[in-house]
Amino acid sequence: MTGRRRGEKLILHFVDGTPEGLIQAELMNWSGSILRVPRAQLAEALSLQEAGAPGVYVLMGDIDGEATAYIGETDEIRTRIKTHDQQRTWWSSAVFITASTQLNKASVQYLESR
Repeated sequence: MTGRRRGEKLILHFVDGTPEGLIQAELMNWSGSILRVPRAQLAEALSLQEAGAPGVYVLMGDIDGEATAYIGETDEIRTRIKTHDQQRTWWSSAVFITASTQLNKASVQYLESR
């Protein structure tokens, strides 16, 4: 049947043992890394290897009772997120999307637009 999607295997690692904390996700047959970061654990997340890579990030939170997300791309997640931590007070969690093989600028911009 054309157009039918097949299942995918997703592995979640609860870094600190709880679903409310840092979560690393791995999609089988993809060299990328996804890290969900509560803002309270930002320092710990920024110390991880993935935070030094180029990638896409999503800041999520609430502005005046409205669920809000900000999507950006950067050559180094760690540096960019530190700036957002100082300048944007509304977000409560973030998602970092990187790849184990180095992403180039075009790849990162494509991911951001998707």
